[in-house]
This record gives sequence, C-alpha cells and structure tokens, in this order.
Amino acid sequence: MTRRMAMCHAAEMGRKESWPRRYYWGAVWWRLHAKEAAAPAQPLQWSRNQLALYRDCLANPDRYINVRLELTDWQKFQAARRGEEES
Repeated sequence: MTRRMAMCHAAEMGRKESWPRRYYWGAVWWRLHAKEAAAPAQPLQWSRNQLALYRDCLANPDRYINVRLELTDWQKFQAARRGEEES
C-alpha cells in the first residue's frame, strides 16, 4: 500500500467511524501527511493534538458527551447536503 493509498484509507475510516475513533484516524492522516510535507513540524503537532484528544475522550467521556455544541454553518451545510435533519 502506498502512502497516498494509506492516507485515503485513513480519511475514509475517519468518515466511517463514530466518535471518538475518528480523532484517531485524523491523527493517522496527519502523521502520514507529515511524511510528505516539506515542513513536517506542524502536521506532526496536529497529529499529536488529535491523538491527545482521542485519548482524553476515552479517559473522560462525560466531559465531551454531556456538552451540547451548536453546529457550525459549515456542518449545517454538509448535513443539508446529505439530507440529514438538524437535531
């Protein structure tokens, strides 16, 4: 599997997986992206942040589950495109 194929796989798994596992796949994608980047420091930092968020979600799920966040305009637009109802 090439690096690009692995990046596509990580992106697809990130879309398919539910919370909080999608943060893990986001970290995988950023780590793979860092291998191709001319300046890998920033993608590696983003990867570490995604992985830290994933681990914190596993360790403290109530911190994230009980918080009701409003959707951003972009998320509302994407939900409307997919035909999902806003809840």
